[in-house]
Amino acid sequence: MTWSAIRSHGLSYLIVGPFAIVLAFPFYWMVTTALKTNGDLYNLANVPFKFTTTKGDPEGHSPTLRHISFIFHQTHYVRWLENTVFVGALVVVITLVLALPAGYALARLSGRLGQSVGVGIFLTYLVPPTLLFLPLSRVISKLGLEDRLGALVLVYPSFTGPFSVWLRLG
Repeated sequence: MTWSAIRSHGLSYLIVGPFAIVLAFPFYWMVTTALKTNGDLYNLANVPFKFTTTKGDPEGHSPTLRHISFIFHQTHYVRWLENTVFVGALVVVITLVLALPAGYALARLSGRLGQSVGVGIFLTYLVPPTLLFLPLSRVISKLGLEDRLGALVLVYPSFTGPFSVWLRLG
């Protein structure tokens, strides 16, 4: 490697490195917190960045898999994960089925009409979801989908669809 290549790579790492550390820190914190005992988490005298062993702690020593065992055995976490995957997959399929042909058709429209429709779709995407809450909740209520996964499958494509069509236009 030449000196200029080494210098440019080193400069890149100096710039990107701190960003990578800042972005990775929440994941580190999540993992270390999951592996600590309750005594470690609630004791303000403990150093938060390392595992400690408290004498006489009835929960045992850090690191522990107790919290991970709790989430899998004493909650409905696996069911929640299945619901998330189901809703996500259906929303992706619905969005692709609706947005790909629409985006392609609008991309083929030339002239002022195609550009106007594209801007209209983009402006539709900019409508805050909080403004749509009341009309969408009324639709969900009329369809009898309260407290059902079908409500999410119906509502989410209303947000992902315009954005996907707009992306296809670009």
